[in-house]
Formats: sequence, structure tokens, C-alpha cells
Amino acid sequence: MRPAKILCAAFALACAGSTPACAWFGKSPENLEEPAAPAAAPAASSASGARALLWVPDPRKLDWEGLRGLLEREEAARFTLALAPEDIPEAAQLWLAQAVQEGRLEVALRLAGDPILPLAASTQNPWIFERLASSRQSLSRILGRPPSGFVPGRGAASPEVAFALAAQGFSWIAVGRTEEAAPWTDAKGLAFLPFSVLESSAVGEGFVAEAAASLLAERGQASWRPARDWAADSSPSPGEPEQWVPFTGSLSHWDSTPLQKQSWRLFQAAADAVQAYQNSGSASLMILDRANQALFAASASRFFTGAVRSPAADREFREHLRRVFRLIRRRPPPELAAPAAAAPTAPDAGGEPGARSPGEGLRTGSAKNSLWFDASNDLAPGTTAQDLWTPKRLRITWTEKTVTFAVTMSRLEGSASAPNGFGGLLCDIYIDLNHLARRGASELMPGRKAFLKSIDAWEFALVVTGWNAGFYRSEPGQPPSLLESLKADSDVITNELRVQVPRRLLRGNPTGWGYLVAAMGTDRPLAQARPPQPAPQADGQPILGLLTTREELQRLRSPDAAARMAFSALRLKTEAY
Repeated sequence: MRPAKILCAAFALACAGSTPACAWFGKSPENLEEPAAPAAAPAASSASGARALLWVPDPRKLDWEGLRGLLEREEAARFTLALAPEDIPEAAQLWLAQAVQEGRLEVALRLAGDPILPLAASTQNPWIFERLASSRQSLSRILGRPPSGFVPGRGAASPEVAFALAAQGFSWIAVGRTEEAAPWTDAKGLAFLPFSVLESSAVGEGFVAEAAASLLAERGQASWRPARDWAADSSPSPGEPEQWVPFTGSLSHWDSTPLQKQSWRLFQAAADAVQAYQNSGSASLMILDRANQALFAASASRFFTGAVRSPAADREFREHLRRVFRLIRRRPPPELAAPAAAAPTAPDAGGEPGARSPGEGLRTGSAKNSLWFDASNDLAPGTTAQDLWTPKRLRITWTEKTVTFAVTMSRLEGSASAPNGFGGLLCDIYIDLNHLARRGASELMPGRKAFLKSIDAWEFALVVTGWNAGFYRSEPGQPPSLLESLKADSDVITNELRVQVPRRLLRGNPTGWGYLVAAMGTDRPLAQARPPQPAPQADGQPILGLLTTREELQRLRSPDAAARMAFSALRLKTEAY
């Protein structure tokens, strides 16, 4: 009997980054960084004719209500979904667990960030396997039963990883191969299931319920089954697989370029420092846990793919490692103090035609139905909240029905519990429609301890947090009034948040307006207040960052900055900001 291939529907990213789900398994190592269409999978099947279907979605784009509706409508459908426990919203846990208990759905474990486990484990630090165990326990609590399968980052395995999986009770692991390969079961009973990408007209970006239903209808619900059923059918094979890393190439793909070598060298230094701290005899368990959390965040596979990395991703990676050293009070290696110099970095978003520089460190431009402001400040890598939370870009696009505001941050922290997908940030966008003194409000929203110059007084403000977004109007002599609650969208990979404002609330031509973008810290209770409030700062100045010229940003960060500061609006047609 020839077992089925696992067919991974490319509805989303397999292991973070910009590559379609599992599609990179059908590519040569030198081309892995370019997006590719899903590769066709052999039509091998078992005696029953059913094939195993594994979906590895991008958790940021997974349509949870659509998935629930799909499970309710397609009662005969059986498949496997790979999820990290942190990515499952609380509202979905009950019905997801019910589908698992009824046997209609298998949920396999992923680790947040999809680290490349063989390389991460090579640091000789037990944190990765402790995280594997704790994530399995968390998923078990959500589902009411332990997951039997595991989907590793980039489909990479090794003897050390396999030993840990078997010891923790997993029965199968999904791995990637481009050639024909049968499953292989090791002596401990762990089944290695090689999979390829399903090519289908239903495959699209994000987990789209309609596309999923179409896929099931095209091939017939009865033709699919969960991966665990395939693992149960597989027989032990003598010997070992020809290569423990079932991938086109080897692990050297993530440890060969100068940038990758430097990244793993810095990661290894941080892991060694944590290990030394743990063995020092004076380690705090709370600090050790936080340091391991930061180390885990730095292990995400998206930091180790390719020869280039965007400045934003490089700063994020280094800040995770710097946090490790700060927590354990160890001096970081000098190599960590500056951006990556061993290889070129990819440019940040921007650079549209028509851009010009109205002020030092700030560029602006416009095209049909769009305008943008780009900060090229690129100050020294962040050691303070201001460095990390400084807005880098504002892009505004509009149609007859909506005006869309997109703000790119230096850092946007993902949060599974926040409806808008990010936490810790409060972002204000103030809009001056007429550039006339005393025709709007000079004071910013309550609690901001700052104001706009009278010539830039604002009529409308957009306030965005991870838990809500609202469009406000200034009222003379009164607190700002909420016109409408809105829904925000975010992308923690590109560090961008987006909000659409209906045209009925905001009419006119955006190219003639003035803007102020301010970033502050907040927490969940403050973010859910009306209006959302910034976290109080020790120096009395809650605004951490502005999208502005380098000179104005330095004034904000000056030790002599006033508790209440006056700011100017950004304007497309005015040179003096």
C-alpha cells in the first residue's frame, strides 16, 4: 500500500515571511526568497483513495468566522489545521475544541514564529524544547486533548528534534521534500510525513472560507482525511532517511550567507549568556523566563531567510537580543550595537516617484488618489521606547467611498487577544482641513499633554489601538466627540496598521490637509477607554514618537523638552513644517 502525500493548501504563509504556504518546498535554494505559485503534488492515494490535507495558514489573515461556517456547512470534511496556541482567539476556542472532539478537524501544533528548530536547538540551550512542551500543554488545554502532530518551521527536522517530539508524545511530524518520498517511522514510533503543495484554482492568499469550500467541493469531501490517519497507516522503515532535513538542499540554506552567519553568531551569544546566567546560582526565575521569551522571539524563521533583511526586521531582531542582555545584565557583543553590516539590507517601503524632501529626514510625495510622508530618520538602533515606536511612514489613499490611513511603525507587536492584531501602541492621526487659525482644536486628545500650533488646529482625529479605533471631531469648549467606531487592520511583519474612514465622515481633497501622527504606549484597560488613553510617563510627556523631521524629533527627545509641547502639522504643499 502506497500512503498518500500530504497536500498543503497554500492559503497563507507556511512559516512567516513573504513566501506562500509550503510553496518554497518546490523551489531551488537560490530562489527561495521569491514568492512562487504552489507546486503540483503527485496524486498518490491510499487504498481508500483518500489523501491527507494539511492547511498551514497565516494566523494574521485567518478568517475565523469563515472557518467556523465552513465546518458547520461541510460536515463530511476532514482535514488538519496547523496552529500555534497564541494565535487562537478566545472567542474561537470553544467551537474549535468541539470540532476536534467530534473528529471533524485535527489541529497540529506550530510554534509562534515557526523557528528553524534544528538550528535553534544547536545552541545547546533547553529553552526551545521547554517552549515546545509548554506550547503543547497550552494547545491541549484549548482543545481538550493533546495534539498528535507537529509542523516545524520550514519543514526542517533533526535527530535531536525528533527525539524531543517522540518524548513529548507526538506521533507525527510534517516535513518537506520535493521528490517522491514515502513516510518514514523511526524506532520510537514518530512518523515523518513528507508533503508537497496542492495546486488548485481555489488556492489564494489568506484562509478564505469560500475558496476552502470550493476546494473541498472540487475534489469531493470524502477524498480528504487528517494527517494523523496517514501517520497511523504508515509502517516502520528500516534504517534512517537519507537526510534528516527533508528539504531541497540542507540547513546550510539558513546558515550560509554573511548576514545569516552573523545572525546565528549573535543568537548563539545570547543563548550562551542565558545559559551562563541560569547556571550562575543567582538567577531569578522571572528574569530567566523573560530572557527566554525574548530569545524565542529572536528565533523566528523570518529573521534567517535570505541574504538581505529590511532595516525594520533587522532592528526588531537585534532588539529582541538586546533585551536578553539587558534582562540578565550582561554586556552584549559589540557586533550587536549597530545594524547588520555583513550584507546589504532591503530598503524600507517607500521611494515612490514624485517624492521630495521638505525637511531633514522627511520625504513626501503624491500620485493619483494617494499621498505619503516618509521619515528617513533611521536613528541609532533602538534602546528606548521612542526609538522603537517612532512612526516611519504615513500613506493616505482615497476613493469615492473611503479614505484609508496606513501608518508604518518602527515596531508593531502582535497580540492574539487584541481584535486589531497588535498591542501596547496608541496611535493618533490629527487632520487639519483648512490651515486656518482657531478654526479647530489646538489641544490634542485628552491625556496627551501636547498641542498643535493654532494655524494647524485640527478638526478631526483618528485614534487607533489594538482593541478599538475611533474617528473623533473637535468641539469648541467641549471634549472631542466620537463620530464613529471603526475597524483597524494590522500587519506585524511590515509593522503597518490601517484604518478606513467613510467618505461621508471626511469629505474634501486630502492633498490640501495637514497631518500630525503621534505614537504613545498604552495597555488594554487604557486602550479600551473612551477615548483611549496613553500610559502615563515618568517625565510627564506621554508622546513617545512623531512622524516628523529629524530636528523636531530630536526636540521631542531632548532632556529639556517641556511637559507640554507645541507641534506643527505635516503638509504636502508647504515647505516649512
